[in-house]
Amino acid sequence: MAFPVILLGLGAIGLLAAAGASSAKAAPGAPRLPGAPGARPGAAQVFPAGVSDPRAWGPAYTNLTDQQKVQLLTERGMPLSSDPELSARLAATGKKGIVVQTPAARAVAVKEPVKKVMPKELQALFAEALKLLTVDDNGVVRGPVGKTAVRTATQLAGRLDNEGFPKAAASLRTLAQKAATMIPPPKEADKIPLPPQMSPALQDRVQKMIQSERDPAKLQKLVDALGQYKNTSEGKMAISMLKALIVQIETANETRRALEAAQAVMSAPTKVPPAPVVTLAPPEPVVAPEAPVVPQPEPPAKTPLQQSAEALASHLRSVQKRYGMPEAKGQEDSTIVGRFQKLAGGGVDYKAGPGTLIRVASTGASMLPLVMYWPRGSNLATVQQYRNKIRDLANQAEGQGHRDVANELRMSANMETGQGGVARYGATLS
Repeated sequence: MAFPVILLGLGAIGLLAAAGASSAKAAPGAPRLPGAPGARPGAAQVFPAGVSDPRAWGPAYTNLTDQQKVQLLTERGMPLSSDPELSARLAATGKKGIVVQTPAARAVAVKEPVKKVMPKELQALFAEALKLLTVDDNGVVRGPVGKTAVRTATQLAGRLDNEGFPKAAASLRTLAQKAATMIPPPKEADKIPLPPQMSPALQDRVQKMIQSERDPAKLQKLVDALGQYKNTSEGKMAISMLKALIVQIETANETRRALEAAQAVMSAPTKVPPAPVVTLAPPEPVVAPEAPVVPQPEPPAKTPLQQSAEALASHLRSVQKRYGMPEAKGQEDSTIVGRFQKLAGGGVDYKAGPGTLIRVASTGASMLPLVMYWPRGSNLATVQQYRNKIRDLANQAEGQGHRDVANELRMSANMETGQGGVARYGATLS
């Protein structure tokens, strides 16, 4: 039962006391107060006489409103000070004008949650996401909208949820969904194969989410929905692609959080305690015997092929970092590519395709650039095959004890999503 909240002033208290005094003469003995909270409908609550502390009446008294308590005590000729808690609340009300609540009402009162302030960094990212989504001052998505804008918004929505801003996340996610409807559907050549028995609506949802969704929680729900197709080859591929995309996003989030924590530590002022004053004479220095110098074998000289592979990887990474992908295509020095292809044997087309970069990885270069030129007719399955071959080379390197090389090869495989012309909407393969 909800108890009323009553605002009492000193003038109201006086009127209630005067009214109570007149009624006390008309109702001697043990008064009955109709309508007390907790009483049965139509029943009156009895308060026995001869009690100096009204709280001894128990719930029959404590569950009353302050107004009813004042009326009852006045009728009984008892001072308000006989209930110190009531007296204190009324005094506070008269002096400060605060709202008086019964103890029962205070027990069920809901505290206002402390509003969490969004950090300036998130505010800036939120504003940038709205700008990319072409949201105007009235909250309307004007368009046209690119795929990158929707991916950025959905990924930020997941971050806002994780950092305790669900309303902002829901608002951004709603705008991203509206913007996603303005993006043209993926071309048939870019669509991933899906089980033929899957409903057209679910197929369309999968294709669009791979195209634009970057919230790990939303992608996991899609993985769960595809669980009924896990026994089909197409279903397995779709599930593995979505799981790999989740891992990539979460890994990027972990890296970002680690960098932010490191930056916070570096920017925090360091308190250096004052150096103690030493008054004792320093001890005699102890001279440690010189360790014998053990000659280290010289590392084996790199072959011209290894040198050419490392030079090619370094050059392409530099170009891609400067121009981005796929804008870097055509900015590379094709002679460096052709020199390596000639030394490695095989075809020479002066283009950094998947076959060329697999040969670069086979010679010992570990931090690979992105594939710049995919063969005609390539699709997501082609990218999958390339990444699997790079991971096989990583496993071989780890088996030979080169763990750092293996880790860099795996990182290179994870970064490759076909940015050079396949799956431009950014689908990540397993």
